[in-house]
Amino acid sequence: MLGAGGVARVWFEGLPDYASLGGSIQASLGLEADGVVRATDLLLYLHGTETSQITVGAGKSRHVVVQKVPFLELVSSFHESLQFKDTDHIDPGTYRFPFRFDIPATAEPSLVTTERPRTRTRLTSQEDGMYVEYELEARMTVPWWIDPIDREVVPVYSPRRVLGALPPFSSGSDPERPTIQIRVDQPMILPGTVLTGNYSIDNPRLKELPELALTLFRHAQYTANDYSATREVPGFQLTVPLGPRSPHYEGTFQIAIPNSADTTGPFSGTLYRTYWVLRALIDVSLGFNVKVDAVFTPA
Repeated sequence: MLGAGGVARVWFEGLPDYASLGGSIQASLGLEADGVVRATDLLLYLHGTETSQITVGAGKSRHVVVQKVPFLELVSSFHESLQFKDTDHIDPGTYRFPFRFDIPATAEPSLVTTERPRTRTRLTSQEDGMYVEYELEARMTVPWWIDPIDREVVPVYSPRRVLGALPPFSSGSDPERPTIQIRVDQPMILPGTVLTGNYSIDNPRLKELPELALTLFRHAQYTANDYSATREVPGFQLTVPLGPRSPHYEGTFQIAIPNSADTTGPFSGTLYRTYWVLRALIDVSLGFNVKVDAVFTPA
């Protein structure tokens, strides 16, 4: 960006893949000036924001509702670190400024129901969904010109890893339709482990049942002003072939749960709440599928 004859740009270096609640984000901010640049400050922000977006209506009444709730705002100035030629001028050169932001242990973990790029510009689009994000913003204040800006999102996750407990569940009894019962072995479900259990299916009308699909996913409920919506965040799935027609099926299952940082327990904020669900779906040929969702109870 032009200042007093020079062009400047700012960027982030060494950002972590993610950070943890109660931990910190440590990296460096780069600044390059190809000539003398007039600037009054170089500021670094960490914005923690809940953002919900819901499209409502149809036809001419169709519109997008967006609500934002800030929950964290940290700022740091590099004014004293800048080498000024005069009171508000930066000499040509390349500069690097280490920084650190400490994240409160009581803050909210990141949540993204639809993936977005980590590097943000004014043209970065956003789809309907719920977003809890930590955005770093570096901004050089250049009087009477466009401020050089860089924005990057760093995911922040909770060290709370227990997904919850899941009691036995079933689709009930029905003499006309297939029914299913599910029981899991573990009292508490943790990432980095294997969810094991057994299923029992009654098929009184001897319908053709090709397979049983088991899906473990995160469910998000959220609001935007006076509207509400839900999203299923993709998770982990297992398909069990059931074989020839039979009045009864039973067997065991195993679902591996990756030990990834974003696989955390249920949580909630001002605009949303999330929890884990195990879905059992029986594929019924030439008939209505049977589906039952079981919600994990918080640990």
